[in-house]
Amino acid sequence: MRDLEKSYKESYHKNVTIKKAVTMTAKLTEITDSGELSASREITVVKIENNWYIFGKVIEKFDLSQKG
Repeated sequence: MRDLEKSYKESYHKNVTIKKAVTMTAKLTEITDSGELSASREITVVKIENNWYIFGKVIEKFDLSQKG
């Protein structure tokens, strides 16, 4: 968690205390007239004070160019 706190400080220029961190799988699905596109990625969520936040870039990690 110390590495996450350090990374947070470098990215957002703010000191925080991360109480918990979890890695989970997120699935993004797009349904279009031509079919369904989906992608899954592992993301990290962190608890700061009493709130959970997605840590790092998430949307940029998804690639919906292949049918799933």
